[in-house]
Amino acid sequence: MSDTAAYPPYEQIVGLLLKPFLTEPAALRVDCEYLPTHARVWVRLAFAETDRERVVGGGNRHLYAVKTILTAAARQAGQTVYLDVHGGVGGEPRAERTRPAVDKPAPRSSLPPPKPRR
Repeated sequence: MSDTAAYPPYEQIVGLLLKPFLTEPAALRVDCEYLPTHARVWVRLAFAETDRERVVGGGNRHLYAVKTILTAAARQAGQTVYLDVHGGVGGEPRAERTRPAVDKPAPRSSLPPPKPRR
């Protein structure tokens, strides 16, 4: 896959998902680096520092949702996606990296199994 037209539109996906949360949507920057030999894609985000809490806050739920959707799109294309978040445009970059999703078994509960109904 040497042609980037064969890749999912990661920039558009990120913009569609994050712009509604931003007070300064024009400050959103999305950069994608494609490594076709390894089927990897790095998606880098930058936004205004004032929007940091809106994008990253809430227990990272927004970022995890974006990562989940990007991962699903990448899997359909046979790729792995990495997401780097830089929390300020024009300022000191604060990078946060999310790792690729790995299929893990569900965590075991410390509670005993429920009793069968009679």
